[in-house]
Amino acid sequence: MNPSRVCFLVGTLLSLLFLAVATVDGQTSRGTLTGTITDSAGAIIGRAAITITQVDTNAERQTTTNEAGIYRFDALELGTYKMLVQANGFTRQS
Repeated sequence: MNPSRVCFLVGTLLSLLFLAVATVDGQTSRGTLTGTITDSAGAIIGRAAITITQVDTNAERQTTTNEAGIYRFDALELGTYKMLVQANGFTRQS
């Protein structure tokens, strides 16, 4: 293979690699909170109501666990949160 062609191919590949790395640089100031709600024996609690409150702003968000007891809050502002969990047949926990 011609040396100038090799240099051209290497230069093109390096340029593409640089562009790919440059576009993956994004950062965000938001986070995700996820988990599973279980009772003291480890049994999954589905359909539990979850409320989180950001301590500094008192902003609240709510969700419900799925049948597997999993909850998820996306795009949360960074900070400290309190969590309240309520489910039929259980004492309210925070």
